[in-house]
Amino acid sequence: MSEDTLDVSDSLDILSEEQLCRYLLQFIFECRGICHENLLLSALMKVQERCVNGAESSSWSVEQWQSRLAELINKWNVKLSLLDYKIIRVNHGIGKKCASNMIRNLDNFSFPDSNRFYVYVNSKTSDEMKLATRFSAREIEFIKWSLERIISAGLKIHEGILDDDDALVKEIDLIRRSVTGSDVPRWDNSCSFTVGSMELSQYGPMNALEIEGLIEKLIHLKWFYKNRRGEVGMDLKAIVELEDNLIESFQLVRCPVCDTLTLHGVMINGQENQSATYWHADCYQHYITHVGHDYLGTSLITNGIYVI
Repeated sequence: MSEDTLDVSDSLDILSEEQLCRYLLQFIFECRGICHENLLLSALMKVQERCVNGAESSSWSVEQWQSRLAELINKWNVKLSLLDYKIIRVNHGIGKKCASNMIRNLDNFSFPDSNRFYVYVNSKTSDEMKLATRFSAREIEFIKWSLERIISAGLKIHEGILDDDDALVKEIDLIRRSVTGSDVPRWDNSCSFTVGSMELSQYGPMNALEIEGLIEKLIHLKWFYKNRRGEVGMDLKAIVELEDNLIESFQLVRCPVCDTLTLHGVMINGQENQSATYWHADCYQHYITHVGHDYLGTSLITNGIYVI
């Protein structure tokens, strides 16, 4: 997705605030419902200059632009709520540096690294209803079956690093070194909420060609993603829309810092009779930097597991 996708007609000398919101919503749709905060800020800057107070915004700080974006999203969500949709801001588990590396430098403005994405989601109360708005009953059964295997795969701890060159592994190690002030050995274990395409092709009610086509559809809709190892996992859209169901059905736990679900970052195995905890990379960094190096009697520096 290029930052120059947003097309503002030259015939519109001055934009109303509602037109501005419509352009931002259009931009999010062009990004297939998931847009990195910095990418959306760049789009806002292009259209804000066409508004009544456009000249004033030329000297705004990043914080002012972020506040303006949040204000516009909140206003537009009032209208979207009538259709059972909303735009929410979520943190990606891979952390701000890895997330920011997903997009290239934008214009000439210096944006800080950010792990935040704006996601257009269905706000219907029932997960069945959320799925039914875009998938057939047959496709929904495959999605449910796939989610079970993806979660089951993520709960298995692997000895060694599944991908030794993974950017998230490097980022977690950098965080640990920066906090301790010394070199730290890599953790011994890792896990990944992903499964191979071959495993998903074993779904009996569909043939291999149908499964391959549906996986590509789910990737296009930002429900699934495929990593560089060719494995399939849940993208942000699926995690956000199905969060409550995933937690209830699979006994997953929310991040101890921000109280939302993440399937990337750091896993800390609890002591006896304590569940494992899963942390966003940035939440993990915040905690060991500002709170402490232990959590419920377990060292966060030495006893972690990479969730990649």
